[in-house]
Amino acid sequence: MANTRIVECQRCGFLRELPVKRGQHTRVLCWLCAEACRRAAKARYRESHREVLRESGRRYMAFKRTDPEYAEQGRERIRRLGREDPEYLSEIRRRSYAKHAERRREESREHKLIRRRQIWERDARLCHICRQTILWQDLEIDHVVPRSRGGRNDPANLAASHRACNRRKSSRSLEECLG
Repeated sequence: MANTRIVECQRCGFLRELPVKRGQHTRVLCWLCAEACRRAAKARYRESHREVLRESGRRYMAFKRTDPEYAEQGRERIRRLGREDPEYLSEIRRRSYAKHAERRREESREHKLIRRRQIWERDARLCHICRQTILWQDLEIDHVVPRSRGGRNDPANLAASHRACNRRKSSRSLEECLG
């Protein structure tokens, strides 16, 4: 049985038992500190060689985009793997769909937030029903001509309103609500 000794991590002080080997480097780090040191060293290397790595990456990506043989090899590889395992292609399609769907959802969320703010500012932060100032947290976007009556979802048919006013108006026109 190999001899062991208890050593202390030089970085965090964690104690652990290690086998003693002849000629072994004596610097001892726990696995967590060793991983942190590896990550830091990688980051230092990337920072000091940033331009070289960026240029080699550009050349590689340019090669991938322009070389038709490279693209055909990738397509052939996917076809071959799909023939070997039919579930493989459906998994690739599912992952691709999920990745792009998530991106589309994020863009849609950002677009809706921007559109809400633009409509709020366009209407001078006033409710189009009661003409009172609206706080951001009370803002709701109202369809002037309700969608149930053929109103569209474009900015010309959208107006800022209080949440309570919008609920009171419901799917009626503004004249019906106020009259």
